[in-house]
Amino acid sequence: MKKYAYSLIVFVLALSTLFFVNPNRVKADAVTPTVTALPNLPDLGFAQGMWKSGTAVDSDILPPSDWLQLLGTPVTVLEKGNLCLPFREAQFDWVGSIYQQSESGWVRLKTAVGWMTDSEGSIMACTIAPSAGTYALFAFYTGTGDVVAAPLPECTESLFSSPGYTASGPFTDNYPGVSVSYDYRFTLNYDSSLEGQTVTLQIIGVSPSGNPVFFFDGASLSLTTTRQKTLLFYETSTVAISETGVNDSFTLRVSTDACYQDLLIREIVD
Repeated sequence: MKKYAYSLIVFVLALSTLFFVNPNRVKADAVTPTVTALPNLPDLGFAQGMWKSGTAVDSDILPPSDWLQLLGTPVTVLEKGNLCLPFREAQFDWVGSIYQQSESGWVRLKTAVGWMTDSEGSIMACTIAPSAGTYALFAFYTGTGDVVAAPLPECTESLFSSPGYTASGPFTDNYPGVSVSYDYRFTLNYDSSLEGQTVTLQIIGVSPSGNPVFFFDGASLSLTTTRQKTLLFYETSTVAISETGVNDSFTLRVSTDACYQDLLIREIVD
């Protein structure tokens, strides 16, 4: 049984926003947000080393108009600076701008959308914020088809983990010498903040690639106070065991109501 070393990749999305009070500004719900989508972020006067991080705001946020949808979580910062918010939905016909909260409502800011030229590379919406406070990213759908919900963002912190899987088999099915199956069992650990919630599970990657069939693909899972679940699924190989073996790793996507996290699950080696 082949074994490879993989590292768990956790995509971290940084959320940042500000609060600016200006009673002379009016609500921007009558203005259609406009952004410039470029291969790389255009120059808005950003200075290196001035990026600000923030703290998520845990409250109900109403959009500045009915046709706008809040993307991600509004956050607050303590001082002025350059702000960037994740905007992966821009790849899927969504147009958005960063808004600044004021006493009169949300005020739209000049926003640049494009690829952040860092080591990972990610699509961001960026602006220059003049003071500390609360900011948020609002967007609307411009595609030619039906309006679709914005894709879930990746979780900003690690909520799930798995020590790996154990496999049993092969088991011969109805076509000896043609296809065999394996049973996989692994433990899903989750953060205490998720107790009582329901998540969905989906296998989005298999190595080596084949024709996997999983019992729980897309299934719902209720999380209890044990903070741990043991899951069992099976995979069917469509060629003889002499030509293939047990899969080396699986990529499991676990989705909450707010975000998703991908787990690379490898075989437990004694």
